Amino acid sequence: MAVLHGKNKKRRGRRQNGSVLLSTLFIVIAVTTISMGYLYRSDMALASGRNLELRNQSDYLAWSGLEHARALIQGDPNTPDPNTVWPIVTASPDLSSSFRYELNIQTPTVTATKRTYPVTCEAYYQIGTEKKARSYLSAKVVYLIADGKTTFNSINRQ
Repeated sequence: MAVLHGKNKKRRGRRQNGSVLLSTLFIVIAVTTISMGYLYRSDMALASGRNLELRNQSDYLAWSGLEHARALIQGDPNTPDPNTVWPIVTASPDLSSSFRYELNIQTPTVTATKRTYPVTCEAYYQIGTEKKARSYLSAKVVYLIADGKTTFNSINRQ
């Protein structure tokens, strides 16, 4: 009986060694799965942040397009006279950048004291032929004839 007891003791020890290996394997799999989840979340957060950055840059570019229209209407000496051809459609002056804008100034509504110009500006980030991170603003630019000054009457995001 003593010999059998020793064999059973040896077998029991081997079973415990196998169960420790198996539980270690499950722990490694669990830690790996959790780590992969965190990596996926951080990748998504990074992509989301990049998209937000592109959208903000498009918004600022659309605002600068409206300011460009205002300068054209007010008669900036560095820009051509906007009274020659209607509608005025212009694109971004910097074609080396992937950011672009398209500006459209329509024929004004004229009264005795002012001219009101409907203006639209679409800004976007261009990859190949695809437009991403679009920002579209429309505004009414009022030119006061007596003062020679321009102001924005309304600005809308669409």
